[in-house]
Amino acid sequence: MKPSVTSFFIISLFILLFCNCQKYKQPSSSEIDKSIKYFQEICDSLVYNHNTDSLRIIAKQLEKIAPEEETVLLAKLYYITAFFNAEKYETTIEHIGQLEKKYNLKQYPDKLARTLYLKARCFQSLKQNGKAIQLYKQILNINPVSSQDSSVISKNGKDALLQITNCYLTGNMNSKEGADYFITLQDSLTWLTKPLKRDIIIYAAYLYGCNEDLKHSFKLFDKAFEMPADSSYETRFRDYSYAGTIYIVADSINKAIEHLEKAADAGRKMSYSGLTYTLTILTQLYQSIGEFDKTLELYQELSNTKDITTDDYRLAMTEISFSDFYYDWGMIEEAMRHNQKAREYAMKSKNNFVIQQSLFSKLFLSVQNDNTDSLKFYLNIITPYLNLKKKDDQTLNYLQKVYNLYLGYLYYKTGRTDELKNIQLSLDENDLNPGNNLILAKLQYELGNYNICINRLELIVKDYEKKNKVWALKDMYLLLARSYANIHHASESVSYYEKYHQTERLYTKRILNSEIAKFKVKYETLAKEKENLALKHDLEKNRNHIQISVLTIIILIFLSLFIFYKNQLNITKRKLTESKLTHKEKDIMTFINHIKLLNSQKSELEEKLENVNSRQETNEIPVRLSTTSDEAEFRSIFTLRYPHFFPSLHKYPNITKSEEILCALILLNQGNNDIAAFLGISYESVLKARYRLRKKLNLKKDAVLDHIIKEISEESPKTV
Repeated sequence: MKPSVTSFFIISLFILLFCNCQKYKQPSSSEIDKSIKYFQEICDSLVYNHNTDSLRIIAKQLEKIAPEEETVLLAKLYYITAFFNAEKYETTIEHIGQLEKKYNLKQYPDKLARTLYLKARCFQSLKQNGKAIQLYKQILNINPVSSQDSSVISKNGKDALLQITNCYLTGNMNSKEGADYFITLQDSLTWLTKPLKRDIIIYAAYLYGCNEDLKHSFKLFDKAFEMPADSSYETRFRDYSYAGTIYIVADSINKAIEHLEKAADAGRKMSYSGLTYTLTILTQLYQSIGEFDKTLELYQELSNTKDITTDDYRLAMTEISFSDFYYDWGMIEEAMRHNQKAREYAMKSKNNFVIQQSLFSKLFLSVQNDNTDSLKFYLNIITPYLNLKKKDDQTLNYLQKVYNLYLGYLYYKTGRTDELKNIQLSLDENDLNPGNNLILAKLQYELGNYNICINRLELIVKDYEKKNKVWALKDMYLLLARSYANIHHASESVSYYEKYHQTERLYTKRILNSEIAKFKVKYETLAKEKENLALKHDLEKNRNHIQISVLTIIILIFLSLFIFYKNQLNITKRKLTESKLTHKEKDIMTFINHIKLLNSQKSELEEKLENVNSRQETNEIPVRLSTTSDEAEFRSIFTLRYPHFFPSLHKYPNITKSEEILCALILLNQGNNDIAAFLGISYESVLKARYRLRKKLNLKKDAVLDHIIKEISEESPKTV
């Protein structure tokens, strides 16, 4: 049995035992509070996981057990949140409106904050950002009544600040207006915003940066970073990500990398989903400055993040990026290999867009690798995707144009220039990415359209120089040099030839560095694999120890439970036996007292009859226990309590049945007077009977008859 399954079984067992112990108890107020807290925790979890159906059910259960209006209100808010999670925003707003009419939410500040935040999120989702911002601002002015209110309002207030920022960024609103609002807010702080002053400055800095007011933005960022911050990784990730993004806008690549690296470190420590985006941006930045090792390291980390490994679409897009990375470094075979992986993931995802992306990327690499067979093969594969009916005819038209571009290049490479002239190459500079523009420029060159080729290339060459894409620049410079030579512009041609040779040397150096880097990565990979094997062995060893320990603990727990159960069972049985024995003792004593009473009544009658000289009638008065039925009744009741007593007396063959009854009475601690009253005989007769019994039992003078009889009763097993 696996440890996790065993743990689940033990927990379930304890819950079952606890429930069985508690099910007959009336719930106290503390138990109701615990139930409410338990339901609340479940609801919070369901809200976080967007489990709408279960959230509605649990919220209704919470409403049923709610002892007061405040808890009922909370339950209704959970119920309404389920509609928001189901993206039924208008229905959510309608329910909130009914709630606001029925309850005075101002009495419950934390519930008011929840309601305003939920309503604002609905308006934000409906693209009514102005209304959303007004509601978020209301949250910032709420004052708490209790400590519980404080925590809820603080959370909603902090989230409100973030959402206000998002509204200004994504809602086609003036980001400067948002930044100015935050600046005003920091000068008139409320109870809620006072501890969030640093956050407010960060948001203002970010919005100013997005509005390209970079000087003001960086000044605020510096001010915020000098202030103390909470130690949460989430806050650090947000702050450094915002700053890094604005440094990218400012084209300060090194500063951007510095801040995004800090953001990535914070994201790794809290396993934050936003880490994927940050790593993607970092890889692009390192690639732009020619850092092969770091770019490769980040791409490998990116491809192993949870967000990507669990999503075929993202895996395909990541492999396409990997392919582009290797292409930029002139490593075409590696680029082709990753493009093949991209296509495999794309087919699994069944997403037409990513399938097209991978195929067109494959076409581009086939051109760069000068592989006409591969180009022809993938042109045939991509054809069905061009015939798909799409709502966006413009997208389909674009794909057809790109397809024509690669088909034309295939005609050019296979010498079919007549067919090339019939291909519609109606793409302008805005229709193609730089890579495809390069291919189109090559075609125009082969068709003798040198001026068009030059215009195409000079549109994109600056962008490639900025991004330091040496592999593509080498081809561009050579093509430009030849084009200028064909139109007799010698100076420009010479200039581009010089650039070509410089780039060729740089490319050769880069290829050498990349090969060294590959060997370095391979060596480090082998070293890590060796280290991982050792760690795996240690982990396996530790896992075995843990499994043995867990199994031992489980056995001890079950053994303890079994012993506890047996003890409880024995205690219950013992109590039941004692109860039965007590009951039997009472039955015997009741019977004895009844006989004594009857014999006492007989004695009184005898005395009266003697006074009237009626001895003859006296003999007709029955003496108790003188009849067989009375004796049998006594024996029956007595045997229920002491089933082995009479059989134990049989080892003394001379004892009569009357003496057996005498022994039974002695065992029952009846005194001589009680025995006389019970048997209806005189005190002296009891003494004589005891004397005869001692002789038959062969007792010594110092032996106590009562003790001997008790020992006889203990010779056989006790009744159960």
